Amino acid sequence: MTMKVNFDALSNNALFHAEKNSTAGIKALNKISSGLKINSAGDNPATFSISESMKVKLRALDQNSRNVQSGNSILNTASDGIAQQIDLLRT
Repeated sequence: MTMKVNFDALSNNALFHAEKNSTAGIKALNKISSGLKINSAGDNPATFSISESMKVKLRALDQNSRNVQSGNSILNTASDGIAQQIDLLRT
């Protein structure tokens, strides 16, 4: 009993390149659909790190802005209360 092994290098090479192109196409489609220059750390690790750091800073600034607005509302409420107390004392 003999066993014959067929190995077609050309078709194997074509399959490798087809899979490689398919993967590249999927990555390109993900970039286009998201509208972002960098979608993952695999695209550009240094720039991705900077981008994530900037996103964290922006979220912190947004929270700071909300905190200031809340503080301003509290001060306005306190000011109105004090004004009413002054009016009561005058009468």
